[in-house]
Amino acid sequence: MAITKISISNFKSFQDTQEIELGKLNLLLGANASGKSNFVQLFQFLRDVATHGLEYAISVQGGVEYIKNVVVKSSANCTFKFAMDLDEFWVIPRVSFGSRPSGRRERAYNRMRIHNAECRFSIKFNQRGNGYNVVEDMVKIIYSADDSREKGRGVDQNSMKSGCDITNSPV
Repeated sequence: MAITKISISNFKSFQDTQEIELGKLNLLLGANASGKSNFVQLFQFLRDVATHGLEYAISVQGGVEYIKNVVVKSSANCTFKFAMDLDEFWVIPRVSFGSRPSGRRERAYNRMRIHNAECRFSIKFNQRGNGYNVVEDMVKIIYSADDSREKGRGVDQNSMKSGCDITNSPV
């Protein structure tokens, strides 16, 4: 799994939307106070969100006042968007209600190849105090599926890619 693209806005020193494409090897060069450390902290923040949750990740960074860009008005959302190349296979058991002529239950599996994913979430900071609300939380997955019952047959390279969006819209 590799993050291939990241877009951030209103996080620490990143005021306007910054979209950065990442390769296998990346170098951070820049003058003092240009945002290099904040860029590294972005990955630490995303790791903490993924492993421990948003509340923990914000507290580890020092609280809301250390996450948001202080130059931008408090009404601006802090937005994170990143794309990942996954190229992973998932094997999912298929439910079977029938049985073979031998009387044994049939075991069948679907294989799903996850090609890539895009994640996006936005935080709106409260006007007063240190509170926040998640105003957007979206995951888009691009995958292909193989419904073949033939043993040993994998996902065909020419299979149609599909996608699904998983969106959580807070009330």
